[in-house]
Amino acid sequence: MWKNSIWLVKKELKFHSGSFLLTMITAAFIGLITIPLFDMFARQVYGGEDIIYSKFIHDLIFLGILPSFSTLFMSGPYLTFRTIKEDPFGKRIGFYRALPIPISVIALNRVVFMLLTLLLMSIVFYSVLTIGIAKPLFQYVSVENWLIFIIVWFGYSLLFGSFNTFVEFGTNGKMLYLFSFVFLLIYIVLIILFQKIFNVGIVEWSFRLIEDYGWFAASISVLVGGSTCMIFYHILKKRLLTRDYV
Repeated sequence: MWKNSIWLVKKELKFHSGSFLLTMITAAFIGLITIPLFDMFARQVYGGEDIIYSKFIHDLIFLGILPSFSTLFMSGPYLTFRTIKEDPFGKRIGFYRALPIPISVIALNRVVFMLLTLLLMSIVFYSVLTIGIAKPLFQYVSVENWLIFIIVWFGYSLLFGSFNTFVEFGTNGKMLYLFSFVFLLIYIVLIILFQKIFNVGIVEWSFRLIEDYGWFAASISVLVGGSTCMIFYHILKKRLLTRDYV
């Protein structure tokens, strides 16, 4: 099953190489625009400087954009509203279902592709970010805590990336866009409420959490993200058995 799924992933990587490269470049760009936010964050929170920076944008990037690294968000289906009507993800799965490929292989293929995409886009994003913030942030935050921070947020991205994989291939184009807008609104409301109630940004709060719990926080994040990934693999597998591909 793994062998067949990985073979399918290789074929898709070759077919979507252009979208993959464009998404990777965009992930690097997002890393670049996040650098000044971390610079101001470090100077305000750890350096005690009286400066104002947008906690909202900082939180929105991590809460709302990071999970999208599990998808080729610079590919056609995410860049056109025709997806609502044409449902390209459903057509792709319908094509696979017409071939002698077991459902378990198709579902595992989607999960492996999501994991690979998330891992590579995260490496690009955090590499750019780490190089850019090394001087201001590492005066106050240890390299170990920064690594834990990355792992914690990777686990979070994995959690929502697993859900998004189900939405892509277990529902349709309309639901894909609907869920995207609904979650964007939820993120915005959550960030505003969190900052208003606790008077701290979610990114800053995650650093405090790491300072208190260290590797335990990273372990829990990866455990929750990994467990969610396995759960949605089984949910997607069952859904593909009953989905209408017409």
